[in-house]
Amino acid sequence: TDHLGGLVPILDSLEVRTLWAPRKPDQSEAQFHNLWRLAAQRGTSLQTMNTKMGGNKNENSLVVQLRHGAHRFLLTGDIGEPTESKMLPHLQHFTVVQVPHHGSKGSSSTAFIQQTNASVAVIQSGTGNRYGHPHPAVVNRWKPKTVLRTDLDGLIEFRSNGSTMVMRSQNETRRTIFLDETTGLQR
Repeated sequence: TDHLGGLVPILDSLEVRTLWAPRKPDQSEAQFHNLWRLAAQRGTSLQTMNTKMGGNKNENSLVVQLRHGAHRFLLTGDIGEPTESKMLPHLQHFTVVQVPHHGSKGSSSTAFIQQTNASVAVIQSGTGNRYGHPHPAVVNRWKPKTVLRTDLDGLIEFRSNGSTMVMRSQNETRRTIFLDETTGLQR
């Protein structure tokens, strides 16, 4: 449920026809329950996957693949290596991969990184978080890819016209990257 914070603004600014979740919220999950209720009040269809990948709740994260023209995005939630390995036969090249589980040491297997063949890896973690995410070994496994980190770069934005994508970070002094997926050029 630590990935829900950004969904309320999406419901506020876009027409969301269907909201998918791995399961219905438990009564103890106030943020998830409030999001579910807000979506229902706005007429959004609520759907659940109702599948169990393992005993660890993180392994039940909803994984989303998005495509915009030549660009493909993989949003992985909190999955770890057990779910990554089950996904391997279904993965292909992605322009951007949201690094699983904030870059924890139990995620981002070498096989997963090779199979996704991402141009850009984004690690979502708070500065000085109590878990020590991202783990240095995970950051190193994603190199030499372009690695953007919310703990260092702040908010990260992607804008695409379907062939060219511009990535900017809140801390623009660190980097702005232009990626043309048709030619593979980064500037």
